[in-house]
Parts: sequence; C-alpha cells; structure tokens
Amino acid sequence: MLEKIWNSPSFEKIRAIPLCQKLWEFYKENEEGILYLVFGAFATFINIAVFMLFNWFGMAVLPANTIAFVVSVLFAYWSNSRVIFRAKQTVQNLLQFFGMRILTLLFDNVAMVFLVNIYINKLLSKIIVNVVIIIFNFFMSKFFIFKKKDQ
Repeated sequence: MLEKIWNSPSFEKIRAIPLCQKLWEFYKENEEGILYLVFGAFATFINIAVFMLFNWFGMAVLPANTIAFVVSVLFAYWSNSRVIFRAKQTVQNLLQFFGMRILTLLFDNVAMVFLVNIYINKLLSKIIVNVVIIIFNFFMSKFFIFKKKDQ
C-alpha cells in the first residue's frame, strides 16, 4: 500500500528530496521490523483500552485483563499474519500464535516477580522484560509461525 502512495505522481516532489529517499530506503530495508513495532504499539493500546473499559464498568482486574489479553492477541495475530508477515491465516498458526503469547505471558509474570523480588524497580523490570518478549515474539513469528517457504 505504501509503495503505491510513494510511487504516485502526487509524491514526485517528495521523492526528489534526498532525506525522504533515505527514509524510504530505510523503511523498505526494515519494513517487517518497523511494522511490527507500529502494530505492536497498536496492540498494546488496544490491550490497555479494553482493560480500562471493562475495569471502568466494574469488572474485576483478572477477568478484565484476560479479556484485554485475548482481544489484543487477536488483533496482533491479524496484523502479524496479514500486514507484517503477509502469511495465510490458518487454525494451526492461530493456535501457535496464541500458544506463544501465553508462554510469553507466563515468562512475563515469572520474570517480573523475580526482578521485583531482587529489588529492581518495577518500571525498569517491566521495560526489561518487555524488550526481551518483543524480540522473542518477533523472531518466533518471523521464523516459526509465519515462516515463508524460502527462509
């Protein structure tokens, strides 16, 4: 989609700007990673918004968080399969995707308890754990769940 916009006649003057050319080249070389970060941010926003909505209606934390997790993982699955890795959506890769996300949720909980118990700041702990999870999820999605035949 961005390719069509970039190559449209209305973008001719923008394409002539050297900085814009460099940014486009950077995007094309790193498209999957960039899209993964952008759609990951959307999934995070969806998770927080759904959690807050159900919490606002008086739902307890655990059920609200579980619903938010499921909704955000469904969005993440759609964006990973259709937009980022452009893979066919199958029951098998949906189950693999959810399984991977449940494993990372368990890792998240265990790592958070461990790091907080050794007196690392909660926010710093959350950032460290999430960086590890984001990297792990990206590589698992790219090379296992949505693997292209030529990889």
